[in-house]
Amino acid sequence: MKIDFKHTSTRVISENYPYGFNLKTQKTDWIEFHPKHGFRHLSQTINPKTGRANNPKKSTYYQVALLGINEDQHCKFWACGFNGQDQMKISYKHLFENFNFYTPREMEYLYITAFDNLAIYKRYFVLYRGADSKNVQSILQNSFVKLAKGINSKGSLNLWGEILDSIDFEALNNAKKPNYNPFTIKQVSI
Repeated sequence: MKIDFKHTSTRVISENYPYGFNLKTQKTDWIEFHPKHGFRHLSQTINPKTGRANNPKKSTYYQVALLGINEDQHCKFWACGFNGQDQMKISYKHLFENFNFYTPREMEYLYITAFDNLAIYKRYFVLYRGADSKNVQSILQNSFVKLAKGINSKGSLNLWGEILDSIDFEALNNAKKPNYNPFTIKQVSI
């Protein structure tokens, strides 16, 4: 189902939202950004009996997130991260296509977070997949350079498509040692 994404500063207001069994109310959804934690979804309803706003419901933080409206005109929350190849591909593509829905400060955070996660991913391949550090560094070097360029631009440049294209996931997977297991028992002493 297609989602029509909204800017992170947009509040999505839904009328006639169910409240209990018989009542209807107004519900407001929005995204909150914190520069150390990321993005989270908040929603708040109005108590139809008193007319006062209820306390907002808060989700956990995600590295990448946006709100949107689906084809049925319902508010939808989309979230992802940078952990692993599949999430990197999804997030980089999403950020390339939806760059204008984020502020420069949020985009700077996303570049920094992606850079940090790629460094962790590089270390993972060396420690837990037995890949040669220099080989993995050469495969990811261009991606690190582009992410650093995005950080230095303070989030004003959309480099996500170039970053996605610069990562050779096949070469990265081929850099792994076959049947490598860092947790095998070499010696037992009693």
